[in-house]
Amino acid sequence: MLAVAKQAEADAGIPSPICWLEGDALKLPFPDEAFHGVTIGFGLRNLPDFDQGLVEMQRVLKPGGRLICLELSHPVWPLFKQGHAFFVRYLVPRIGDVGLGAHSVYKWLPESLRQFPGAEGLADKMKLCGLENVRFERLSGGIAAVHIGFKAVTA
Repeated sequence: MLAVAKQAEADAGIPSPICWLEGDALKLPFPDEAFHGVTIGFGLRNLPDFDQGLVEMQRVLKPGGRLICLELSHPVWPLFKQGHAFFVRYLVPRIGDVGLGAHSVYKWLPESLRQFPGAEGLADKMKLCGLENVRFERLSGGIAAVHIGFKAVTA
């Protein structure tokens, strides 16, 4: 993925190079309070311990810094919820198999979604790791949600 990112950067002709770095999301290679903002998109659910991932992201935030997390969630509209569950459980693996020959990869998706907390649960986990003023917005009927939390400003 880093090679793809570097190539995309070169193709876009970005004048100031980005520092691409491979690291462990459960042990971020940065000092405490290094960043004003941390983002993660559709990655938290894939960590072996997403609670520890949240703790690490909070650790590297400066006081007042913001964590923004975009992640798949649990739909809340009743009919949509049932249709989404069927789609993810039965159709997504078949689509992955036909289009990409990756049935086993896409078969994992329903289980990972089942184990991942919904929007309220993720907000609670963000608060438990020390973030404040946590809020979220559901997207597409709850299929995904954007969560925002702030590291406390110490006196």
